[in-house]
Amino acid sequence: MKRRELLLAATALPMLWPSQGSTFAKSPLADRQRRDESKVPLGFDGHSMRAMKWKAPQFVQFAAEQNLDAVLINNLPLFESLEEAYLRRLKDQADKHDLKIFMGAGSICENGSSFNRKYGDAATFCRKRSMLPKSWGHQL
Repeated sequence: MKRRELLLAATALPMLWPSQGSTFAKSPLADRQRRDESKVPLGFDGHSMRAMKWKAPQFVQFAAEQNLDAVLINNLPLFESLEEAYLRRLKDQADKHDLKIFMGAGSICENGSSFNRKYGDAATFCRKRSMLPKSWGHQL
């Protein structure tokens, strides 16, 4: 049983009691296929795992091992390269495990203490960030 199924089953239990006057057909579990098509992906943000000092491939692998739906890679330095071939391999790794990769922006405020000038000014950073393959399905 997946975590999502367990959570749904736990939330459905009060509705299954006869005193509530509801049946299994009215529970959230009855509409599983429709729900799967519109569910919010369960995943994690790379920032929450920053102490591991991992790069993007390790985040994708960990998300796959945890049976998650998505990973948010929140800054360009987490990518070992911005070359198309590297990004394609990363996307293929995610696809192999039915994972979606979402891309955050990190800090784009040049006056902020966490702004990283490695990629230039804020405008240059945003241009580099927007170069991620359109095949990832990102909407900017």
